[in-house]
Amino acid sequence: MNYQIGTKQFKTKKDIHKYIVNEKLNIHFQNPNEEYINFEDTEFYKFLLELFKHHYYYEEKFKDMIYIYIERDEMNHNNLSFYIWKKGHKKEQIGYTHPIKQLKKNINLK
Repeated sequence: MNYQIGTKQFKTKKDIHKYIVNEKLNIHFQNPNEEYINFEDTEFYKFLLELFKHHYYYEEKFKDMIYIYIERDEMNHNNLSFYIWKKGHKKEQIGYTHPIKQLKKNINLK
């Protein structure tokens, strides 16, 4: 049994978490001087869009979304965090741990 998000498959939820952390750090290291990082043209972006569909507040958070980007969260020890940029020049932070917890295993995958 596996977890599938978009075209990617993972054996455990921990594997999903590791993948996200690694991709987020890779994107940051490729753009070290950027205040915020837009990565819309990547497979990782498509992956996150699929993952976030499992977020409990998906409809509310993604209403009026323009794109997702990465920014340092000064309130949280300068961690790299995901934000949603919305119409009206608003931003909203979104976490990935909650949607991972909501995932169900796909028993049809081998």
